[in-house]
Amino acid sequence: NTLDSNYVMRMQAQLCKAMHSMGILDHQLTVAKEAAEAMLKLQRDVLAEQREAKAQLELNLLNELMKADTERRETEAQIKKEHDAVRRQVKNMEREVRQNQPDEDDESQQDGEKEEDDEEEEEEEDEETQNAKQEM
Repeated sequence: NTLDSNYVMRMQAQLCKAMHSMGILDHQLTVAKEAAEAMLKLQRDVLAEQREAKAQLELNLLNELMKADTERRETEAQIKKEHDAVRRQVKNMEREVRQNQPDEDDESQQDGEKEEDDEEEEEEEDEETQNAKQEM
């Protein structure tokens, strides 16, 4: 009887120890899960912030690119306008030089050349206008 009762007591003690160990392990598992969930949430937040920063950077770069492209087009248009003005001045100067020449035979040739120059100038202006429209 005592032997059985000692045996039962030892078994109860072992059972109590095992249950206590299980309780500790269960608590440790819960703490580990909470830590993993907290780390996962932190990583998700960091990833979301990085995505937001990347999107903002891309937006800023696109805006800068569009601004640079607009400035380039404006500069090209200004240069073209100045170039056209210089070309017209040169043509006008050429006409004045031809008009100031005393030879009448040359004047009839100059009138023909003037008409050709005017036609060429109009064609060039039309081409440049079309090119400018295509670029936009």
